[in-house]
Amino acid sequence: MMQADARNRTAAFGKKAKCFGNQAALTVEATALLMKGEPVGSTVNLELARRVADGFDWSDKIQFQLSEDELAAFACVLLGYLPRFHFKRPSKGIEVERQTDKLFVRGTAGTGKIFALPLTAGRVFAVSTLVIGQLQSHFDCTDTQVVLASLRGAAALSRNQ
Repeated sequence: MMQADARNRTAAFGKKAKCFGNQAALTVEATALLMKGEPVGSTVNLELARRVADGFDWSDKIQFQLSEDELAAFACVLLGYLPRFHFKRPSKGIEVERQTDKLFVRGTAGTGKIFALPLTAGRVFAVSTLVIGQLQSHFDCTDTQVVLASLRGAAALSRNQ
């Protein structure tokens, strides 16, 4: 019974990759891409929360739903095709940057609201598989090699800008 309950929660809220650091946590969640409140495809939500005494303050988080273009850019950084990408919204932003031995995620909102955490190789793998799956679903493309080749081509154009 517990497995069925877990599957139902996953179906209702989407698959998640959770990443925890000393000062912040990141949740990457599969979700429907919404345009004017209507589902038009697949994407992910990024949620960043600060550490508090005994956990994380998810009530005061930064949340982004990635657009179609941002989802591809996020995948490019995760896979090492781009060195960094900055997701921007009015009064908040999340930057994802590749470093020598980790991926670094930094978020800001308003004055003094800063979130930062490194993602180890294992967490980058978990987030990458989730993001690639969402790209495949959004573009109705089951061939992972086509998705990877498309991401490499898009990253090459981005690097030349």
